[in-house]
Amino acid sequence: MIEVLSAGKSFHQGWNDTAATLDEKPGMVTTFTYDYWLDSTDVTRQHYFDLTGKSPVPVDSQYGVGNNYPVCFVS
Repeated sequence: MIEVLSAGKSFHQGWNDTAATLDEKPGMVTTFTYDYWLDSTDVTRQHYFDLTGKSPVPVDSQYGVGNNYPVCFVS
């Protein structure tokens, strides 16, 4: 894992354009209040389930279906 020195840094996320999809709205500036750790290896839904016994991704997820997709909705 690597430490991301993000405290006090900001970025723009989302979009307010009429062509933006619902999960891209509203556009906003987000500022980190802390540093965080980021794993350098992708974790698939299957890897996550094997480790935790849980599946945080809804079966009808719009981000793809299948055990080889990246796990999402976890922190």
